[in-house]
Amino acid sequence: TKEFNILTETFNEMFDKNAANELLLRHKAEHDELTGILNRAAFNQIKLAYLNNSENIALIIIDVDKFKDINDTYGHSTGDLVLQRVANTLKNTFRTSDYVSRIGGDEFSVVLTKCDSNIESTKNLIIAKLKQINAELSEKIEDLPNVTISCGIEFSSNGYNDVIYQNADAALYEVKNAGRNGFRFYSSEMKILSDEK
Repeated sequence: TKEFNILTETFNEMFDKNAANELLLRHKAEHDELTGILNRAAFNQIKLAYLNNSENIALIIIDVDKFKDINDTYGHSTGDLVLQRVANTLKNTFRTSDYVSRIGGDEFSVVLTKCDSNIESTKNLIIAKLKQINAELSEKIEDLPNVTISCGIEFSSNGYNDVIYQNADAALYEVKNAGRNGFRFYSSEMKILSDEK
């Protein structure tokens, strides 16, 4: 019985260690090493999870304005700190039910789930949060430069699809074309403009 108990304890310890290692590996696979938020691979999994379902969602694509200038002026280590600050601000401002990801160098995304069927209500929520984020990022702290972000936003009542991404990206393009530091909700006029270019 004693030997059996020792064997059981050893097995349980091994099982716990393996389970902990699996969790750690999964966390590393799904999270961005620099910022600690979800990475591109996790974003792709979220897209699949919400692909063409019946949920109301919103997608925000975010660029850090003039990030190359920050790297060139202050150096890459400061650029990394700026990215961490942006990631933390996004994560702390949006709801726990939303997915904040770093999907490229200075590009982030937020997938808002459980959105109100009333788009105006969700728009007001997004506007309030983006204004709060830009206000926080524009405040200078320590030796970091203040930064602004540009955002493109689109809604879907049928979960995720490639069109919602293209439309949010088109809205982001409009913001950057207008001088950055702001946000736009996608509208059909943007498609007409992009088709003409």
